[in-house]
Amino acid sequence: MADNEDKKGPGRPRKELPGIGDNIGGLEEEIRDAIAEISQHGKDRDAINQKVQAVREDLYAKGIPKEAFDLARNYVGWPEDKRRNFDLAFVICREAVGMPMQRDLFDALPDA
Repeated sequence: MADNEDKKGPGRPRKELPGIGDNIGGLEEEIRDAIAEISQHGKDRDAINQKVQAVREDLYAKGIPKEAFDLARNYVGWPEDKRRNFDLAFVICREAVGMPMQRDLFDALPDA
């Protein structure tokens, strides 16, 4: 191995590109198609983000803070042990900063 000629930088192994003079027309077309496809996905993502934001705004207008909704949305995806530990830790942290959970908070809610 002379002067690191066989070494490659970090990351996954790279596939070598065609040599100069080889026909790269097909590769160029694939690149153009990929750019168009990703651009469309970006537009789709923007439209979806607007729909998500509208849902969050609707709940906010009804008195649900966006942060509370986002936390609850993440919470439902956590495993049971993480939820249990979070619940306990949150109560302890609230107590520690002098803002304990309201003891009667859940008594005032109607049964679901």
